[in-house]
Amino acid sequence: MAEIDAVEEELALQLKHDSAALTRVASALRSCKQQNPSDMVDGQPRIQNYCLWQLQGVTQVSKHSAIFHLVCRDKKRGTPHPRGRGTVAEPKTWHTTLLAQVGKNNEGPLPGIERDYTPISSAKDWESGKCDVLIKIYADGAATAWLAQQSIGCGVWLSQPVKTLGIPGLVPDGPSFRPASVLLVLAGTGIVAAPQVLHHRDPIQKLGFGTPSWDQLRVPIDLVFSCRKDDILMVSDMIAWCRDQNKGLRRCIVLLTEPQNLTAVPFPDTKQADDLINDLVALPNARVLPSRLSQELLADALSTMLMPCRIVVSGPAAFNATAKDMLDQCNVSRDAITILSA
Repeated sequence: MAEIDAVEEELALQLKHDSAALTRVASALRSCKQQNPSDMVDGQPRIQNYCLWQLQGVTQVSKHSAIFHLVCRDKKRGTPHPRGRGTVAEPKTWHTTLLAQVGKNNEGPLPGIERDYTPISSAKDWESGKCDVLIKIYADGAATAWLAQQSIGCGVWLSQPVKTLGIPGLVPDGPSFRPASVLLVLAGTGIVAAPQVLHHRDPIQKLGFGTPSWDQLRVPIDLVFSCRKDDILMVSDMIAWCRDQNKGLRRCIVLLTEPQNLTAVPFPDTKQADDLINDLVALPNARVLPSRLSQELLADALSTMLMPCRIVVSGPAAFNATAKDMLDQCNVSRDAITILSA
């Protein structure tokens, strides 16, 4: 029943998000039609709350996923952390919305669809006009298939940054306890939550401004990351995080599951991350296991965390539901759990 409740809760949240997204797309496209002809961006009418970025390059990182490197000259792109003129920056993690101009589609009557993505590059990079987004390409994914077909130099609309979680509580809004430790339970492209959390441990270099020490998550942060053997992501980053525990991770566990049986993959020639995995295993605070997430593994990870502990779960819907059910079985309070869709 707990798993069913979790799935229903996530579906309700997704329905609410989809409805809001449809409204935003309609508003954006209407504003595009009503735009003053003189207000153009690289020959295209400006879309409200969006800026036109340019695809600068694509780095394939697995047989299924790639990092899309984008640049922008438009100062109206905004900032993840507004400040100045009496405004104090709010420490947060954040995301942006990509408006894929796919034309006629099955999701609604509008010729564009929205997808939210959490950049793996820093807020400081965004403010300098750079953004790196890690995306898994799905053959039946309307937005990702469209993005994979775009050529270098093409324009991509990204929204101004939007808050995901507040720091240090790691909840979307409202009051929260100040965690004495953080456990990240991530799967697939849900790994993108990790760099944004860790950026707050190095605010000058990653955020571009200083923050009080109590907002820098100077607490133990552990990572449990589940991925398929043919879609291992951000291994070099995990190595760096494990080597510098002050700015990175206290402990890292990578769970490798079997590849999907697919007849075609988007990047078949991409080499596996086997060598990097060996480098990760060699570290004293990292483990790699051929296993799925289990209640026993979660209970063991929780046993080393200082209380109160904030658990952030992010991955596909089925993973999130399973992880939430396991945490319930471990008697973890739901107030201590933050669920993010990946």
